[in-house]
Amino acid sequence: YRSLAQCHLETGKIEDALNCYNEWLKKCQTLTNYEKSEIYGYISMCYCNLNRPQEGMEYINASLDLNPFQTNAIIQKGTLHLQLGEIKTAEQMFDKAISITPEDELSDTIIGIAYSYFFMKDYSKTIQWGERILNEYPEEENNVLILLIYSHFELGNASKCLSLLGKAQNILKSNPKNNQQIKESLEEFINELRNRNDKINFNFDDIL
Repeated sequence: YRSLAQCHLETGKIEDALNCYNEWLKKCQTLTNYEKSEIYGYISMCYCNLNRPQEGMEYINASLDLNPFQTNAIIQKGTLHLQLGEIKTAEQMFDKAISITPEDELSDTIIGIAYSYFFMKDYSKTIQWGERILNEYPEEENNVLILLIYSHFELGNASKCLSLLGKAQNILKSNPKNNQQIKESLEEFINELRNRNDKINFNFDDIL
């Protein structure tokens, strides 16, 4: 069930993924609380992607009831609060996620929060959290670079977007084999924006 649901998620078939997770719950009678908590989290994520935050909240609460110290689940709950327009509560969830995260895992939590704001198309907040990664954890730059490029593009910050595109290009040139993720993300970004070059006058073909 897990692999099939993941395939559906990767191809954008959210309803099919949701059905897989529900079938997993129904047919596997020997699931541990940890496994149930994990599946509830996945179901919540599906509802979030379907813009059904009330249903997503029901499942993320069930997940946290079984395992209250899951950082990813707390971030997911924050994202659902953002969908519901409950900004302050969302920020409290993100603060809670940070407060319970061990220091050596904190960068992952901050990246997760940046992705939550990006998912919600709050590009200013995405930049805020992404810049925190660049400042405090520069070794994680590859994990937020595309988010920052995209966010600055959407906000019409031409000079910053072009500067970051140049940085991504330099990273690719310096070590292309070890930066496949950036290359793939850049290709996706450029393909999406090739016909949307209305905010920044730039030849995206020069990047890759």
